[in-house]
Amino acid sequence: VDQVAHDLDADPIALRRRWNPAPARERLLTWAEGLDVWRDRPAVGSQSGRIRRGVGLSCATWIHVVCTDTRIAVDAESDGRIVASCASQDPGTGGRTVVAVSLAQALGIPRDRIEVRFGDSRFPIGPMSAGSQATTSLAPTAQDAAGKLVEEVMDRATHQMGLVEAVYADGVVRHAGGTVSLADVLEAGPRISVVGRRRRDEGGYAIPVGIDHYKLGRAFTQGVQLAEVEVDTRLGRTRVLRMWGGYAGGRIVVPKLARSQAQGGMLLGIGYALFEERRVCPTTGALLTAGLEDY
Repeated sequence: VDQVAHDLDADPIALRRRWNPAPARERLLTWAEGLDVWRDRPAVGSQSGRIRRGVGLSCATWIHVVCTDTRIAVDAESDGRIVASCASQDPGTGGRTVVAVSLAQALGIPRDRIEVRFGDSRFPIGPMSAGSQATTSLAPTAQDAAGKLVEEVMDRATHQMGLVEAVYADGVVRHAGGTVSLADVLEAGPRISVVGRRRRDEGGYAIPVGIDHYKLGRAFTQGVQLAEVEVDTRLGRTRVLRMWGGYAGGRIVVPKLARSQAQGGMLLGIGYALFEERRVCPTTGALLTAGLEDY
């Protein structure tokens, strides 16, 4: 697209705005326009000398896929432990952390009091780790399970323990006579077991994706990346000086995981561009070296 903009003598950001009016993309493009590296970039062909600098810009978008049948079983033990179980799997992308953080925030308790069990088909159904659907499926399900657990805790606190004007907040039950911790309420009776469900998105879904339990949502994520690159025209050596990435992906559940994923994606792009034989069709843009047999 940058090459097309150059051939048309058009601004690369203005050209992109002509066919993608998505509000999230617009905010990211406005952010990119305000960066010093973009405002001060040298005009194409304006430099001389051995070392020359260029600034490239790219955009990204991705679909919103959800495993609509996601379930998470949560058992609150009498010793205060919270155990969450789901048949999803975590190959290192943080699914367990997403569930633990979602439950901890909703219940107002430390994360180390929550144990997450994954990867067993005897557990309730969960999303596969593909298509960027794990967090969008697991986090709302964990929040639903937390809400159901609080309802059961309040029922025990009110009817079994006789607490008056009881209200749950931040890991304790506040009542007319003071406060009682979640652990104390759990200790007063047998295990509490609930199953959280992935509730329907507001506004429904766009279309099924052709696989049981999966649907395509109405939202799309957006991304904008910039790279400042230096080239030694005598030796042909390329150095990536700095990169910027802006992403609109909805509510961020675990900021550290999201930042790591964004940085990892940009590093992957550097690898594609400088060190790997990533070939695309000049007519359609389709990736030609997508498998090991063609790589």
